[in-house]
Formats: sequence, structure tokens, C-alpha cells
Amino acid sequence: FVDEGMVADVAIHRDHPDNPHAHVMLTNRPFNPDGTWGIKSKKQYILDENGNKMYTGTSKYPKSRKILMVDWDKKEKIIEWRHNWAVSVNQVLEQKSIPDRISEKSFVEQGIADTPMQHVGINS
Repeated sequence: FVDEGMVADVAIHRDHPDNPHAHVMLTNRPFNPDGTWGIKSKKQYILDENGNKMYTGTSKYPKSRKILMVDWDKKEKIIEWRHNWAVSVNQVLEQKSIPDRISEKSFVEQGIADTPMQHVGINS
């Protein structure tokens, strides 16, 4: 994430020996070259064939579309990151001779006819 320009705040929890885990918070706003915060998106006006802003009916606001400045919120990017995470974790599991494997895919995508369970936590 950081290699792509995000800021990551990582909190590693080791408060119970059977439940080490981490929380990662990420920005979805880029930085400008001078280190200030950039914009997440910008507005692009929809123009007619003469280059004039278009309006809908009697609206005083011109038609526009949202242009994202980074692709971090796009589904394809999230799928890519989930895949890369699964590959990395599975490599470590294999190196440590642990037979378990993880997948970024849903049960449906894996052809598993089961319902994922809600995480109940270590105290259960």
C-alpha cells in the first residue's frame, strides 16, 4: 500500500498469546509532490458538441462526472490486493510446512457450498 502512495497506520496486538493480529488503517487520499494532501476526485463537466456545459431540464447545476485521482477505491484494485495478500501468506505457510492455505475468493467463487461464519472471537 505504501509503495502505491498510501499512508498506513498499523497497530499490532499481542494481548493474548492465541490471538496475535493487526489492524491496518489506510488513507484513500493521495499526497501532492510537496507533501500536502491531494484530492481524492475532481469534477469533470459534461459538454455538448459545441463545448458548452450541459444541463438537465431546469436544473441550475451542470451535468458532471466524478473522476478519481487514484484507483484505490476501484473493485479491480481491491481484488488485486486481496490476491497478492493470499499469495504472500500462502508462500509463508508453505515455507513453514503449514498445510493451511487462504484464498482471496469467496466461497461461491471457489465452488464451496457453505456459508461463511461470523467471527466469534478468541473468548468463544
